[in-house]
Amino acid sequence: MANAARALLFHPGNDFDHLLLKGSQPALLNAGAGCILRLALNPDAFLLVEDNENDVILIRKALLKANVLNPLVVVRNAEEAIAYFMGIGAYKNRDEFPLPSLVLLDLRLPGMNGLDFLKWLREQPGFGTTRVVVLTGSTIGRDVNEAYQRGANSFLTKGDFERFVEIANALSGYWLWMDKAPETHRPSQTPKRTTPS
Repeated sequence: MANAARALLFHPGNDFDHLLLKGSQPALLNAGAGCILRLALNPDAFLLVEDNENDVILIRKALLKANVLNPLVVVRNAEEAIAYFMGIGAYKNRDEFPLPSLVLLDLRLPGMNGLDFLKWLREQPGFGTTRVVVLTGSTIGRDVNEAYQRGANSFLTKGDFERFVEIANALSGYWLWMDKAPETHRPSQTPKRTTPS
């Protein structure tokens, strides 16, 4: 797979840490909660906005099982996701923290919720067209409708590990191989920081 990112997520000491990457010199990044992300400089990073550590672990394992090896950067809330997109604070280095080609977004987040983050993202010049897959436990019709109204590209419901593997296979089959990502870039001016109402 020529386009496959050369990245590996692992918890130190788990069964993934023996895997080696070929043909790259990845940077080591702290992805929070004792997790380490090996990230080769690759524009095809995914951004996971998720506060539930159990779901983060399941998503990581499911992506590996589905052979989706794109770099996965995890942030725990919408405010961190905004900082990532804006390239501020810990996310200032764009070589280490490239704009993601896909966002996996939970709706139920502490602080700003996922719907408000989605609205904020769609208002930004340069990267407002970034593809967003809402990945949530909510099955409320109102949430589904509002997510699409605010610009979600897809709405998927979480479940057990096998459901996460199904989702990872769908990401691999459609979003990575069939769908063409929009061009995104960091604007020369600072994006709007206002919190949506």
